[in-house]
Amino acid sequence: MSDELVDWKCPNGHILGKARKTGRGAHQLILYRNAVDFTAEDPKAVEVIAVIRGQGMDIRCDICDAKRTWAAKKKLPNGVVPTLRGLAIKTV
Repeated sequence: MSDELVDWKCPNGHILGKARKTGRGAHQLILYRNAVDFTAEDPKAVEVIAVIRGQGMDIRCDICDAKRTWAAKKKLPNGVVPTLRGLAIKTV
C-alpha cells in the first residue's frame, strides 16, 4: 500500500487538501483551512485544520463555492456496489 499524498480538489480544480491511503488500507483526508489555487499570482499559505478518517462529509471550496463530498472508501462485502455518493446498494 502507499502513503503517497495526492491533491484532493473541488470540481473547479482548487486544492481542498491531500488524500492518501495508508499502509493499513485506511483512507484519510488532510483538510486545509482554505482552498488553495497554486495558479494564482499570490497563493494562500497552507494551514491544515483536520485529518478526516472513516466518515463522510461535504466540503465547500471557499474560492468558488463548489462542493465535494469526502467518503472514505471501505472494502465492501460481495454483492455490494458503491454509488457516487459513497452509499452502498446490495445487488441480488
